[in-house]
This record gives sequence, structure tokens and C-alpha cells, in this order.
Amino acid sequence: MGFNDWLGGLLRAERLERYPGTGILAYFWDGSAPIGHTIKDISLSGAFIHATQRWYPGTILDIALREVKFPTSKTAGEAVLCSLRCKVIWHGTDGMGVAFIVSNPAEKLALKKLVSLTHERTTGWEPIRVILPRAE
Repeated sequence: MGFNDWLGGLLRAERLERYPGTGILAYFWDGSAPIGHTIKDISLSGAFIHATQRWYPGTILDIALREVKFPTSKTAGEAVLCSLRCKVIWHGTDGMGVAFIVSNPAEKLALKKLVSLTHERTTGWEPIRVILPRAE
């Protein structure tokens, strides 16, 4: 193992597996009534939240992540809720990337449960491939 391999190993951050945020809403207070913001993807370390607000990188937010339950579901009253803090890391054109700040085991357990639900929803789904005719 050479020096470059060793250095590359130090600089390479472990990225946890991300899952589509299907069925999860993020709530945070921005001065008005809280509204649910959809989540593009989520992992145990962070998420990308669709939002029009552009919080400065480094801003700490209190957020609540809530599973969306539809009225036709048998367990409509049993939505999973997870409240924790996060730090804004970066902005995209349609939202912001945040890193979760987990401060106790109960928050970690609730977050694991929520992320596992998104994983269960997307397991076995194949992306749809569309082949368009070539324009001539």
C-alpha cells in the first residue's frame, strides 16, 4: 500500500446507503405555520429536503420527520415520528442537504425505524426505462 492509497483512504468519507424519501415529510419552523416538505432521499446520516428556504450552511434546525399514512391504510393512526436536530450542509436548486445530529439512543432508534420503512417501500422496485424514438 502506497502513500497515495493511504491518503485516499483517509480522505474518503464513508457514505451510508441512501433510500428514496418516499412517504416521509419533514417539518421545521420558518416563522410561519409549519408545512410538510418532501424528502428526496434519506439515510441514517442525513437527507435532502425539498424546500424553497435557503438556510445558510452550518445552520442548526429542529425538524420532525413524519411518515405519511394514507386514510385507506389499516394503521392510519400509527405514523412513525422522529424529532431531532440537523445541520444544513449544502443547497441544491430545489432544496437543501442536511446532516442529522442524533443526541440520544431514542432518537437513533426512531431514525432507524423511519429509514427502514423507506427501504422496505422501495425494495424490489425496478426503475422504469423508457426508450424514445430517435428524432430524424
